[in-house]
Amino acid sequence: MKLNSINTPIGRVFVRNHFDEEVVKEVILDHEYERWGDITINKGDTVIDCGGHIGSFTLLALSKGANVVSIEADRENFEVLKVNTANYGNLKLINAILWNGLPVSFLKDEKRGELNKVGGNSPKRETTTLDNVISMFDVDKIDLLKMDIEGAEYEVLYNFKNLKRVKQLTMEWHYGCTKMAELIIFLEKNGLEVVWSAGNGQWGKIQAKRIDEK
Repeated sequence: MKLNSINTPIGRVFVRNHFDEEVVKEVILDHEYERWGDITINKGDTVIDCGGHIGSFTLLALSKGANVVSIEADRENFEVLKVNTANYGNLKLINAILWNGLPVSFLKDEKRGELNKVGGNSPKRETTTLDNVISMFDVDKIDLLKMDIEGAEYEVLYNFKNLKRVKQLTMEWHYGCTKMAELIIFLEKNGLEVVWSAGNGQWGKIQAKRIDEK
């Protein structure tokens, strides 16, 4: 696998192609997961990055002194993620498909690694839950949960028994406004106030904060 490197305000990032470069720009330069809703990352925070891809958001959080658990399903993405985060110690990496714990097919986009997702007709692979991940790494609080897992966010969040540990949430939603609206209701029932949301009818982003943590 051939890697090139690009310079960013937080250091050099290795990429495979211009699609990776676009993700780095959106996350590190444009701050697409932070710039709305007053989402913050502080030194010593615990950040869970669901959909670590090649490490753009993970690196951003690490650069601010956070302790990060980064989860990436695709094996090739995961290898680049390891390269990009090799110099950090306050980090846990896991190559796993986040879902409900049951086996599921996984659809790989051969050109754009950020678009890999659950689905398709490939042989089923083992999955894990977010509860399993935080138990594995003994996480007792989540200062920021970031999710970009191409449609699996509903299954993961609706089965997450420790959602009340989350203080802030920044995520991408998929599959239309009806499912997005249902998700917002679910978050509010669990004590998270949606402070910013946007989309184009099929996908978009949500940011939320725990009401008693504001």
